[in-house]
Amino acid sequence: MLTKAKTKHIGDFKQRVAIERYTTIDDGMGGTTQTWSEIGKVWCNIKPLSGQKRLEFGKLDSTVTHEVQMRYRTDITDQDRLIYNSKNFTLKFKINEDEENAFLSFGAASED
Repeated sequence: MLTKAKTKHIGDFKQRVAIERYTTIDDGMGGTTQTWSEIGKVWCNIKPLSGQKRLEFGKLDSTVTHEVQMRYRTDITDQDRLIYNSKNFTLKFKINEDEENAFLSFGAASED
């Protein structure tokens, strides 16, 4: 159960990001083309990681540079990417906070 101590403030989710998924589409000539397609937009909280957090997340993936938090969604995988102000963030791993289906946290790497 989501307790008051665990709640997030809506004002923390300040960045409007596009979620993109790598998809394969027919090119009309019997082949396929692979491209990124937008699957939605969400409000997120994108935070650069401190040195301590980088050490913690480095155990999971050494290229993680940011932590991204958003409301829980079932359609986002760690194979997707986020676009914020023309900056690409590759999602490295997904954490369902406290397994409550309320919020997701991602380790992300900035591609820029």
